[in-house]
Amino acid sequence: MRNIFPDVETSDSDGFLCWSPDLHWPMLVEAYSLGIFPWPQSENEILWFSPLTRGVLEIEDYHQSKSYKKWYRKNKEQFLVKKNCDFSSILEECAKQIRKDQAGTWITSKMKKAYLDLFDQGRVICFSVYEGNDLLGGIYAVDSINYFSAESMFFKRDNLSKLAFSCLVEEAKLRGMSWIDLQMITPISESFGGRYISRDEFVTRLNWPL
Repeated sequence: MRNIFPDVETSDSDGFLCWSPDLHWPMLVEAYSLGIFPWPQSENEILWFSPLTRGVLEIEDYHQSKSYKKWYRKNKEQFLVKKNCDFSSILEECAKQIRKDQAGTWITSKMKKAYLDLFDQGRVICFSVYEGNDLLGGIYAVDSINYFSAESMFFKRDNLSKLAFSCLVEEAKLRGMSWIDLQMITPISESFGGRYISRDEFVTRLNWPL
């Protein structure tokens, strides 16, 4: 499936590009290859965005706070992190995570199905954090080969989403990636070193070689 999306230059000032009633994993593959991502309003109204600015994290700029480093040294033996395990549970927990200034969740049942299918295609990476058998934190990202698009994360204990994110950064380093797509900058991603770049620069990066 190709060329189903309009040119990103036709988006409005909020980055809204188009909408669709359905969502399937091939649509996600094309969207991310063009710098577009979904943000559903309801089960049957999938909005697609390509904002004028895009949040990114340069791997070389990634840093951790002193308080997190202290917490990690003290608690690292208490938790186990796994890669590409329990993705469906991570999706469920991300959907339930309470977020400031956000009512409900954008992770609808159609979103879950599309990303689960994308995971089966090897195009999603996730990290899950456990204490014993209890899943207490996690993150997932679209794997676009030469960069990751961080999608959502959750935590049930302080610092566990940060722990999961640090694992995503380490995986990016191992693969020789130089940046991670954050979509939007939040206080937590800004604390990691995230910043905004223009859409033009972002689209140029999409096909950078490793």
